[in-house]
Amino acid sequence: MVVKNIIIGFCYVLLMTLALNSKAQVDAYSQFYNTDMAVNPALTGLMESKWRIQDVFRRQFKNVDSLHYNNYFGAELMLKFKRTYTNYIVHVDQELNSSIGLGVYTEDQWGRNHYVDGVKAMYQSYFLSIALHKAITKKSDFSVGLQPGLYRSLSQYHPDANIGVLYGFQNIFCWREDQLFKTQIGISAYHVLQDFVKTKDTVYHPVRRLQAHGGILININKVFGLYPNFHLIYDGNKYADVGVSFYYLHHQRFWDRLRFGTHYRTTQHLVFSGGIRLFPDKEKSLVYELTASYDLNLHNLNVEPYYRNGFDIGITIYPFQKCWSLNKCVSQ
Repeated sequence: MVVKNIIIGFCYVLLMTLALNSKAQVDAYSQFYNTDMAVNPALTGLMESKWRIQDVFRRQFKNVDSLHYNNYFGAELMLKFKRTYTNYIVHVDQELNSSIGLGVYTEDQWGRNHYVDGVKAMYQSYFLSIALHKAITKKSDFSVGLQPGLYRSLSQYHPDANIGVLYGFQNIFCWREDQLFKTQIGISAYHVLQDFVKTKDTVYHPVRRLQAHGGILININKVFGLYPNFHLIYDGNKYADVGVSFYYLHHQRFWDRLRFGTHYRTTQHLVFSGGIRLFPDKEKSLVYELTASYDLNLHNLNVEPYYRNGFDIGITIYPFQKCWSLNKCVSQ
């Protein structure tokens, strides 16, 4: 079964890579898996912790006159539906098979623009995010999300909105936060009040963006795990990230979730990433998950790339209760 899952996972990644051939690139994070609310509104609150805060900073470099920066900040809360009934005079709280995710996120873009030399590309987006998560079978869930918001450009505010849906199947206990379900896939539409066409005006305005994403959590054994995943974008051009992350699942006294990964970007970049989760020696505490990634340019030396290199750094903070007795994570 383990070998079968590994083969399925790698075939999944390979097929997605072969299916895409793109020369365009949008200003997307290499660590798309750490910017949930900027990928799909339906991911809001889809977590085992009650709340979570994330921040990812990105820098892209083409030359000394072309630098681009992005910063994503998100805060989200998960609310489970409960009902109270009396059983032989005792009040009993029962969790229902639905929950709501609430969140806010902002994204800033600034720097010297890729499209217009010497002009600063600058706008900020602000969104409220709400998602409804509903169990449709014992092992699968369906989620739908909506994000009304604004973006600010040239000292003016403009209305904006994002929508998305997601399907998840089967949960892996104690493998937290990358994705809640063993298998999940979703689609979303961002900046739906804008259009797809890239023009010089996009220096100051976002463009409509269709996204698809998915992943599979694969337990190789009680020590190691794999996470093949993908992120597709269409905004008038095609673009994709496809790759796999490798996890060391043993828990140490002050850290766990040591991870290394690589993703291929259809801008002809190879992304190397790593991360670790840190926590104090307590059963319940806040944890700090630190991640970093670097985009290595694979272009031929005679071809000018959209950007030469880039890097992301991120931090995720959430409350955590250790789900292991000694040092092993139990899967089910």
